[in-house]
Amino acid sequence: MSCLAIGLALSLHAGLENKYNQRHPYLMCEHERVIAGVYYNSLDTWSMVGGYKYRITDDLSLDVGVVTGYEYDVVPMVRLRYKNLFVMPALEDDRTGLVVGFQFEYKIKEK
Repeated sequence: MSCLAIGLALSLHAGLENKYNQRHPYLMCEHERVIAGVYYNSLDTWSMVGGYKYRITDDLSLDVGVVTGYEYDVVPMVRLRYKNLFVMPALEDDRTGLVVGFQFEYKIKEK
């Protein structure tokens, strides 16, 4: 089976004042615990992401890594995921908030 998946994540930015993009098409590859991919981020630019997936249960996982495309060249990333739901911390100036969302994913199978 291929490691590739194509998807769309829909997000809500809670506790933040700015208006952010809420639709995030993406292409990801997950092999064992390593994840890597690209997605259209909340700032309407493309980001690259790389990290590790820590599986807590069959349905619950924690992704930890780094991502590009935000205020700094590279920033840390952490995302808690339960099935297709996710939550992650967000920073905006001196405010902290949460990004919560739902993602639809199609795994690309090798022929």
